Amino acid sequence: LLPFLLNELERVMDYSLSNTVHPSLYPLLLFLSKMRAPLTAEVLVATSVLVAESFVSSDVNPQLFLPMLRKCLSANVYQVRSMAARAFASLIPVDVATATASNLLLDMASKIKEQMQKKHIFRFNF
Repeated sequence: LLPFLLNELERVMDYSLSNTVHPSLYPLLLFLSKMRAPLTAEVLVATSVLVAESFVSSDVNPQLFLPMLRKCLSANVYQVRSMAARAFASLIPVDVATATASNLLLDMASKIKEQMQKKHIFRFNF
């Protein structure tokens, strides 16, 4: 199921890079928001080893969804941002949650700084 969801999210994100939102994006984000990450990243590794030993395909780690969900966090549509934030938060293991939040805040601060510099340059070009 996870490989299918990953492929669908990639396909939907390619479509949604324009200003339109693919009709499947919100249901995918809703489904991902209901998933839960393991308590720690070590449990995730142990689980994938257990699944691999039981001959079940475990090629997709839930953490692989995070880069695409991060793109959704900056979407123009509020509902997409909101649901992406819920899905993003549900897939982060507890032991890396503070580091992830710190990285998100640093990225947000740098983007705000870039926007302010662009506005400052734009304002004085007239």
